[in-house]
Amino acid sequence: MRPEIIALRNKLQPKYENNTDPLIFDYRFWTELEKLAKKEREAALDRAKAFSSDPEKEGLVIKGKALRLMLKISSPPKAFDKETFMNTISEQFKIEKHKLREIATASVAEGTPRKSYTVEDREDD
Repeated sequence: MRPEIIALRNKLQPKYENNTDPLIFDYRFWTELEKLAKKEREAALDRAKAFSSDPEKEGLVIKGKALRLMLKISSPPKAFDKETFMNTISEQFKIEKHKLREIATASVAEGTPRKSYTVEDREDD
């Protein structure tokens, strides 16, 4: 299927007079394709699940003549929980919870900023 998608991109790409616009167009094309693909993927899954008597049960969801849709459920991920941590520390070391909350609130570090690239049509120059 990939060659057909590349052919579509080539068909849609305007003829540019420089080297940078084709690069930017590619980024825009793949970004828009990703948005469309995610939306269509979820809609296709919803339609397929509608044919199942129990679409949330692990194993076979539906089957056709050539393909089958399977559901695999993993173990839930473990994550740090601040409240559980403070309760454990409070109980083990006999520290009052309100003091731990103050320490936790003061112990915040700045994270990494998110980056977002967007493609815009130039209307200036």
